[in-house]
Amino acid sequence: MTEKRRKRKINVDIPASVKKLRVIINLLMTTKFLETYVSVFRGKGLEFDSYRSYTLDDDASMIDWKASARAKELLVRKYVEERKLEVFFLIDVSNSMLFGSTEKLKNEYVAEMVIALASAVLSAGDKVGYAFFNSDVTTKVPPLTGKKQFYRLAKELTNPDTYGGGFDLYNALKFPLTFLKPGGIIFIVSDFIGMKDDTWTKPLKWLATKHDVICLMVRDPRDETLPRDTGQVLISDPYSHREVLVDSKLVRESYQSYVEKQEKDLERISKESSVDLIRLRTDESFVKPIIELFMARKRRWK
Repeated sequence: MTEKRRKRKINVDIPASVKKLRVIINLLMTTKFLETYVSVFRGKGLEFDSYRSYTLDDDASMIDWKASARAKELLVRKYVEERKLEVFFLIDVSNSMLFGSTEKLKNEYVAEMVIALASAVLSAGDKVGYAFFNSDVTTKVPPLTGKKQFYRLAKELTNPDTYGGGFDLYNALKFPLTFLKPGGIIFIVSDFIGMKDDTWTKPLKWLATKHDVICLMVRDPRDETLPRDTGQVLISDPYSHREVLVDSKLVRESYQSYVEKQEKDLERISKESSVDLIRLRTDESFVKPIIELFMARKRRWK
């Protein structure tokens, strides 16, 4: 199980990826699910303005029942934009993200997803910023609006030279604390493989007190389980490049147990830090989990 050639051309279908997510977000924005989009991307950039009468086109969840009782008519709250929301992507570009047993390497999958999300955010008039990290923060771009920002992000995500190196989540999580002003949304995009200890939990909790943090864990199927009954498999450490030949039948169960424990620990730490954790697999579309995130947040913030 060795990683694919590192300097190969990055296989990213930008138009298809953007269209896929934008169609669904446009559907949300033009139906009664408008609040879903607002909650995820603009919820902290709106402030209460006044009340207006309820119409049949409104979502019933928008009704302010206390104000309606006082006025003796159904009223909904009106909001005005307080400021442009800043959405920041903290993206793992380490060696581990260069692996793939499916059509897409993990970094290719991430590139398509981030490009789609950034397009949606910028189309709404909000700001997008990003940083890439491996054993250090290698690229840092402050949140800005406009097409120029989109094309710059897309160009860097599809550049093979962007990727490679070690992995230091602790250092990466500390970086936004001084680089960004509080109150934005931060997407941490990684496979979260290579965490040697739990020192990174403290900066994650600190970050969550300043920002709305969402972890997008991207895994290849082989990150979670070894193939069944395929005989000997060559496993490579993405950081040390050490390789070992194992019998998949003998180590498959213990390998899977280790992965499950790691993911449960990550889930527990995310909950303790008030951080959303979304699991993504490179052999499945990223659209459904992201829409489910929209819906879960809508239910939570009603």
